[in-house]
Amino acid sequence: GGGGSAYYPPSKLCRSGTNDTRTLGAATPGNFGFVFGGLGGYARLEAFKCVLAIESLVRVAGYDGDVYFITENIASSCVPSQEELRARLGYDRVHVVYVDEGSPSPFEKSSDAERTNGTRSRRRPLRKYLRDMSIKMDIFDYLPKRIEVAAWYDCDVVFGVHGCARNNLMCAIPEFSHATPMYTSLGSAGWHVGSFMVHRVFSAKLLREWKEEFFTGRHISDYPAIEALYERQER
Repeated sequence: GGGGSAYYPPSKLCRSGTNDTRTLGAATPGNFGFVFGGLGGYARLEAFKCVLAIESLVRVAGYDGDVYFITENIASSCVPSQEELRARLGYDRVHVVYVDEGSPSPFEKSSDAERTNGTRSRRRPLRKYLRDMSIKMDIFDYLPKRIEVAAWYDCDVVFGVHGCARNNLMCAIPEFSHATPMYTSLGSAGWHVGSFMVHRVFSAKLLREWKEEFFTGRHISDYPAIEALYERQER
C-alpha cells in the first residue's frame, strides 16, 4: 500500500552525471533477469525464504523485470506453483523453473567409472546439498535465450530498502568482457558469491571452470572453489 515507505527506508535516486546508464524510472532491460535458487531445504521447510526474497524484490525494492525461481518438483516440496506465486505477488513476471533431477552430474558420471593407474578414483560424488549449490554455475541453462545478463541471489537475502531496485541497484548494468566476466557483492571478508551478476557469453568460461573446480570434490562450498580459480590466475 501507500504506507510502504513508512516501514522501509527510501533508497537514494540514480544520480545524473555519473556512470548511471538508465534514467530514473526507466524499465528494466528485457535481456536482464533476477534469479533465485531453491533446492534441497530451500524447496522444503525453508521454501518460505525464497518466496519472501522474491516478494521483497518485487514489492519493496520495486523491481519490474523478470524473476526466475529455480527449484525442484518433488512430492515434499513446499514451493508454490508459478500460478500461485504470481497470484500471491500480483506480478506475472515471476517464472518457476524446475531442474531435471533425473540427470546425474558430470562429477557423478566420471567418478563412477574413473580409474587412475587401474585403481578406482578416491573421489566420491558430491553430497546433494553441494550438487544443489552448483545450479548457480549452470544459471543460463535455466533461462530463456533472450536473457543475456543475470543477477543471482541466494534465498537468504531480503530487500529492505523501498524502491532500491529501481532507484539504485538497477541504475546501471555493468559492462562485461572476457577480462571482467563476473561482478560480485562485497562482504566483510571481501567478495562472495551469495549474490553476483554474470553474462551469457562473457561469463561462460568462468562458470564452466568454476563448476569443474567445484566438482573435483576438494571444496566445502562454492566460494573456495571460485577462490581457487582466481588464485591460480594470479600466480
